[in-house]
Amino acid sequence: LAHASGDDLCDLALNKDAGAVVCGAIEEEYYHYLRWKRVDVLDSVVGPVDAVLERLRRGELRAGDVLFPREA
Repeated sequence: LAHASGDDLCDLALNKDAGAVVCGAIEEEYYHYLRWKRVDVLDSVVGPVDAVLERLRRGELRAGDVLFPREA
């Protein structure tokens, strides 16, 4: 997208028949709209994209997950 607006991102998710949207943050109105359209919204997720996608694929990703490796 040339610019990321909430409306455009919702339209994209719905046009692509996305079952889930994973994001770091989302405005409440878009969250409720996507949930109303039966799209799972996993917000407050941070970490490397490969780790996020792997956990999503396994059905283990949850809203609020922080997937950065812990430093000793």
